[in-house]
Amino acid sequence: TGFDEGLDGEKKVYPAVLSVALFLMMSWASITAFGTTEIVSQGNPTPTEVLGVALFGRFVIPFEVVSIVLLAALIGGITIARRDPSPAEEEERRLV
Repeated sequence: TGFDEGLDGEKKVYPAVLSVALFLMMSWASITAFGTTEIVSQGNPTPTEVLGVALFGRFVIPFEVVSIVLLAALIGGITIARRDPSPAEEEERRLV
């Protein structure tokens, strides 16, 4: 593990410029679309206690199923993204 020189590239400016341009474009679109529109309150907010009782009362089984599915997706993503070293790299690490 550690820094992998094979993953480091010299073309870091292009993604940075693209991300800044995308941010500016989305900001401009949001300001143009909504402008100074004020969000009007739709009544009294729901207390946190009511949400907690709903999640851990009636919806406890679906809540737990979703948490297991998300955990499985996280483990699967880590497994897929992990890069196993080649035999030559393993030998090089043993010698160091």
